[in-house]
Amino acid sequence: MLKVAIVGRPNIGKSTLFNALTRRREALVADEPGLTRDRHYGIAEHDGCCWLLVDTGGMAFNSGTLDQQILHQTRFAIDEADLVCFCVCAREGLTPLDSIIAAELRRSGKPLWLLICKVDHEDENIAVSEFASLGIGTSFCTAARRGRGLNRLREAFAGEAKTAGAISRESEDSVHIAFLGRPNVGKSTLINRIVGQERLLTAAISGTTRDSIRVPFVRRNRRFVLVDTAGVKRRKAVESLEKLSILKALENALAADVVALVCDAGEGITDQDASLAAQALTAGCALVVSLNKSDLINEENKDHLRRSMDLKLRFLRRIDTVFLSAVSGKGIDALFKAVVRAWRSSYIDVSTPKCTRLLQQAVSRHQPPRISSGPVKLRFAHQGGVRPPRIIVYGNRVDKLSQDYRRYLENFFREQLHLVGTPLAVEFRRTRNPYHDVSS
Repeated sequence: MLKVAIVGRPNIGKSTLFNALTRRREALVADEPGLTRDRHYGIAEHDGCCWLLVDTGGMAFNSGTLDQQILHQTRFAIDEADLVCFCVCAREGLTPLDSIIAAELRRSGKPLWLLICKVDHEDENIAVSEFASLGIGTSFCTAARRGRGLNRLREAFAGEAKTAGAISRESEDSVHIAFLGRPNVGKSTLINRIVGQERLLTAAISGTTRDSIRVPFVRRNRRFVLVDTAGVKRRKAVESLEKLSILKALENALAADVVALVCDAGEGITDQDASLAAQALTAGCALVVSLNKSDLINEENKDHLRRSMDLKLRFLRRIDTVFLSAVSGKGIDALFKAVVRAWRSSYIDVSTPKCTRLLQQAVSRHQPPRISSGPVKLRFAHQGGVRPPRIIVYGNRVDKLSQDYRRYLENFFREQLHLVGTPLAVEFRRTRNPYHDVSS
């Protein structure tokens, strides 16, 4: 299993190269230093061989707390890597910081390759000679946005991967959980508590997380992928760079199996929390509401919070709410039970006979309102999909059904199927009269 760490100073093109090699736009890219902060993992492949790439934050050696955390994450990636790729910039040439980083990488004792980035129109021989003083024998010239040098680099990685052995992809049966919420509600701290290590950067300032980071995790023999996302601010408070983070956060969250909406119990349920919950349900996601920092409030405040949720989240039907603390770990067991329950509900498999039987029970309890052109007859139903579960009901004059009756059927199916944490879609289609088109 070959692990390759991509390192270098800030804004050198590491994330652009990472995206090009993995053929996915998972890492955020912008002309601003310090955009990547956490370790970002992705699988690259070529000629039937796969290897693990690790994108890292820029090594700047500044004294700030956040910079030190980024450096710690990068050093961790170097320690666990089988091969370290040191990125430098052909446009800017050799800098003193490059020499400092190269010295530290040599001390690590890891196999080291030099990746000369942004070699767009420059002569490769001149670019290589520019960095010869670093003393790194294996070098590659690349221009990730143009695709220059990538095939040669992939072939070299594939050769190393063959000797290291294959790497398994994320299992298809893994449950992907996206932690979504406003800034500074404790999403990264919660994931760190779950996995039992400082996997993600945490700080008391909002906007610490920018990329959406995927963390594979096994709990009680079940595979999960925990997806940490950037905090979602109100639209008016968003700057240009933050828009990229928020769009990526929403994209990854709405593609997950289950969205764990993380709210700050001390601040209560906000309009932004309600908006995020509505977006998740509209996209068909299973949902769990987790109230973090609940250890900071007493039982009286919890009761007040429950009443506030009944008002602001009244559109949530049969959604689990979990009180937890990312700092102490209290409530994490309940969170995973709720997540698994929501995941199972969103992928429920219901036979056609059962769907039709439930439809008949619903109609016998409450007949569809009669309309002027005749009675509405609902004949049979079957399941039309999952995530969210979709029930398709056939009958005549179904386009005349009132919204109240449609909601009645939706609630009936949800209760009878014991669905928790997932939206349910009920569609109506007209049955065709087999004698209508028969000529006399």
